[in-house]
Amino acid sequence: MVGNKLEHRSNPGFLSIGAILFQIGIILKRNYSFTRKLFGPERVTKSLHTDAYQTLTELLREARKRAGLTQQEVADCLNTHQSYVAKVEKGERRIDVVEFVLLVRAIGASSPALIKKIEAAVIEGEA
Repeated sequence: MVGNKLEHRSNPGFLSIGAILFQIGIILKRNYSFTRKLFGPERVTKSLHTDAYQTLTELLREARKRAGLTQQEVADCLNTHQSYVAKVEKGERRIDVVEFVLLVRAIGASSPALIKKIEAAVIEGEA
C-alpha cells in the first residue's frame, strides 16, 4: 500500500485478503465438525467469549510480544489508538477478517500461520 504506514513492515510472503478468505473457506468446507465447533449447528455465534475467539486474541497478543512491539507501536502502524489494540487483545472488541489481516501485518506475522494455529486449537478443543 503506497503511502501507508504498514509499508515498512511489508513481507513478500503475505497473501492477499482474497487468498486468505479462500483458504478459510477451504478449511471450513473440509472439516464440517470444525465449522460446527466455530459457528454452532444452527447459526453463527456473535459472542466475544467463545474459546475460539479467545484463542485468536491470545495468538495476536503473543505474536505482538514476540515481535517486540508495544500496543502503541501497533496502533501507530494502524493509524489508530492504543486502546483499540488493547480492546482487541482483551477480547472486548470483535474484529473482522480485514482488521485481522491489518493487525497481523502491522505485527509482522503471517496470517495463514495464525489461522492454522487457531484451527489446531479449536480442533484440539473438540476432543
